[in-house]
Amino acid sequence: MLILLFYSLMNFSVLMANDCGCPRLECDPCSIQEGVTFYTEQCNGGKSVKSCARPTCKLKAECMVKHQGVDNDRTETSQGVRVERHLASVRGNVVGKIIQVEGDGWLKYGLKKEPLKKNMKVHQSDLILTGDKGKAQLKFSDGNILNISAKSELKVKTYIYKKGSHKKRTIINLIKGKVRSKVNQKYKGKENYFRIKTRFANVDAKGTDFVVGYQEGDKAETVVETLSGKVELKSLDDKSKREVAKGEYATYVVDSPPQGVFNDDEISEFVARGYMTPVYKLSGEQVKNLDWETQIGEDKKMLAAVTKESFVCSHPSGKFNDCQWKCVNNPASAKRCRTDLPKVNCVRFRCNANGEWKGMTRLPASFYDSCDAQALRIAPCDY
Repeated sequence: MLILLFYSLMNFSVLMANDCGCPRLECDPCSIQEGVTFYTEQCNGGKSVKSCARPTCKLKAECMVKHQGVDNDRTETSQGVRVERHLASVRGNVVGKIIQVEGDGWLKYGLKKEPLKKNMKVHQSDLILTGDKGKAQLKFSDGNILNISAKSELKVKTYIYKKGSHKKRTIINLIKGKVRSKVNQKYKGKENYFRIKTRFANVDAKGTDFVVGYQEGDKAETVVETLSGKVELKSLDDKSKREVAKGEYATYVVDSPPQGVFNDDEISEFVARGYMTPVYKLSGEQVKNLDWETQIGEDKKMLAAVTKESFVCSHPSGKFNDCQWKCVNNPASAKRCRTDLPKVNCVRFRCNANGEWKGMTRLPASFYDSCDAQALRIAPCDY
């Protein structure tokens, strides 16, 4: 089946080498089309770029028969080839499972998109997405942990692991957002690594606890913050490198990142224009806040239980991760926070891990009811 499709593509590539038309690709007789995916490639001798579609195919039920004497989830095709092998070629092997979920999150494969749930299996090439307040924790089969923050999107591109084997390799494509990797496995040699890959940079670890963030706007920034051990931040062409140790952070920046789909050579041109920042120190407060913000579910509750008695804010009094709201410059006679007046603001502070009121945020005028007219309000934070 795959061989036939390969030769069909080869024939079309010869015919279309200097033509910007799109080949007509179809599913094989034992599959049905569920949708299409789009791709771009150069044509007309490299002078133009065309965008074409290829079908997304699924094996027909009539092409499968139950194999007697095995479990229900071990079906075989009429040719005796196990179906899970076919499915693995489409979706990939199981890499681990979701062990904690907060808020909204989804698992996407093919045309299917399912809400993230505890104990849900994750396959290689699956897309994991989290909402504005969503978080998830993925535990890999080798015991490594990935904490996925809100507004993130990622895919496990490569996962090679077999208990007892010396060959171990993990590549995670971080499309956007932030992830914390708690790498318990030890990776020895150049061929074994745990890698977070963004559009323009790679982050390699041999066994550590670190956070990678990636966002695109006017600039594309890959930020690495290390909580323990050492990691290596490098550009895709390996020409720019930084070792980022415990309590440090560094950034790889690409100005004016390209929009749309580009080939490897074109991406390399943008990478060459990128630059690496120096390695900076994280303050004790930044380390504690990073640790807190990237924890999930039960881990976060445990951390709060350990720190809430040790770090308590004063003047005014507040518990760890409480917030205070204050109406600044409000008229003495006002019965509400008059954010409709010039220089009157409802501001919020958070009690951090050092027992200090920090992180002042000026709330929009529409949040006037979050602040009392004259008194401070202290309560669990609303974000």
